[in-house]
Amino acid sequence: MIEIKLSDYSEFKANISTKGLKHFSYVKDKRIRLIAIDGPLYYTHHLAPKNEKDYEENLKASANGKIGDEVVIAPFASKGKNHFRGKGVKKLCIKGVATNIDYAITPGEFRFNGIEILNGDYGDEVQLQIVDTAAGSYSGVPSYVLDQFGDTWNMSKELKKVLPYEATIYTGMIIRVKYTNNTENDKMVYVNHDLHLVA
Repeated sequence: MIEIKLSDYSEFKANISTKGLKHFSYVKDKRIRLIAIDGPLYYTHHLAPKNEKDYEENLKASANGKIGDEVVIAPFASKGKNHFRGKGVKKLCIKGVATNIDYAITPGEFRFNGIEILNGDYGDEVQLQIVDTAAGSYSGVPSYVLDQFGDTWNMSKELKKVLPYEATIYTGMIIRVKYTNNTENDKMVYVNHDLHLVA
């Protein structure tokens, strides 16, 4: 995780408010310390005495009971206008064959933040793609590959791919994991999608 030290109390409050973040507070050296976690980032602030009253009146009641609570709660909470809607899929991948593990986006606009693939093996390969609908709703070409965000990725037992940006995807678009099973046995492969619905 990456720490971002905020010297301005109003900036810390603004991050909590606009991003819908949970926070934790504790006392060290007779000063209140604040932490708010936002995915791979965490914001810290040392509360100045002049801001303690404001904190007591406006933020303290919403603080988490212990550090770590916000890590569990945040992904399922509203982050601004985005609501977590993670989706898991699985498919039997036959040995020596490339298998498409598809998930079609349900109605709405989504932020696609990452993907996790489980039960892989060394030597297996994946292509990670966003594919148009069978009718070609977005490109005019049926099942056209709109984007390939992973090309011949090498598997271990699992692959976690966090996108360096929030990709926007829409109704009917398909998140495709093209999994090539290079082992001697068929296997069930599991895929988790990190998605947020834009309210």
